[in-house]
Amino acid sequence: MQKEVISIVPDTDRESGVGHINRCLALAGSIERQGAKPILFLPQNTMALEAFSRFSHIVFDDLIAVAKKAKAKKIIFDGYGLPTQWSLKCSQKGHIVIAIDDTGLPELPLDLIINPNAHAKTEMYENSKLLLGTKYALLRNEIVEIKQKKKTTTSQQRILVCMGGADPKGATLTVIDALSAVYQSGTPFLANIVLGPFVTDKLKAEVVDRIKEYPGPFQLFDYPQNFLELLSEADLAVVSGGVVLTESIFLQTPTVSIVLADNQREGVSAWCNLGASLEAHLSSEQISSTVLEMLGNPEIGLAQCNQGKYLVDGKGADRVAAYIISMPVNR
Repeated sequence: MQKEVISIVPDTDRESGVGHINRCLALAGSIERQGAKPILFLPQNTMALEAFSRFSHIVFDDLIAVAKKAKAKKIIFDGYGLPTQWSLKCSQKGHIVIAIDDTGLPELPLDLIINPNAHAKTEMYENSKLLLGTKYALLRNEIVEIKQKKKTTTSQQRILVCMGGADPKGATLTVIDALSAVYQSGTPFLANIVLGPFVTDKLKAEVVDRIKEYPGPFQLFDYPQNFLELLSEADLAVVSGGVVLTESIFLQTPTVSIVLADNQREGVSAWCNLGASLEAHLSSEQISSTVLEMLGNPEIGLAQCNQGKYLVDGKGADRVAAYIISMPVNR
């Protein structure tokens, strides 16, 4: 029996970071494990092509034409402008159109909307078919495997810093300033500074220079393959809002979250209201005080871990894949 083909179209724009890419990787893996064939439709983007290399993928100019050629009846979009741009055209050609969203959408010809965030609400949408909330968090299978491993212990607390895939505001520099102040206050730690794949060479050079300015045990990583292991092993994560925040909460790593874009604000606020993170504004003083609060009060991190255990179970991608595969293709 021929496998059902399901196409996935992620936003791979540099400014959008890697969250859309990682969600689509998670969903593609679950679709494949459940017996269908995911095909990624990608713009010409080197990083995205590398990330999706283990799956079938097509670099497209004309989405409708490649969907027809691939015999894909179901098309999934993950990106802020993609559903608005393509949903009507795809629907008119008879495709089942699905959107993964974070911020709410206007009324569009969509057969399903998935919002896997803590702040997702039905009133954000006109569409009647919705999968909403952290039950549907799209996490890659490898993160589930990593969580099952026993964490190692060290004599010093480990802090991981990641300001997303692109860090357009240079927030990593502010966090380094904050952690240097924490270190100089007499609080020992080891800090792993992780830069995303879309961080500019200019910012990378500035981060290297900033680390040299300060005393402190900083180690710099340029989008390492073992990022999820580093996140899992950390005693505290200082991260931007977005998918990395969900990953940290799932791994039960105590977390300080920082809003770097307007589309992250509701999500960060929701996670914090649920007790799964503490928010710090993008200022050196507030970040340092929040980090000191977390390090000095381990019960805060323990409470966050207990909440994360119930909020994200790691099965969201499988739930979403199963639902999509079950959707009839005949309108």
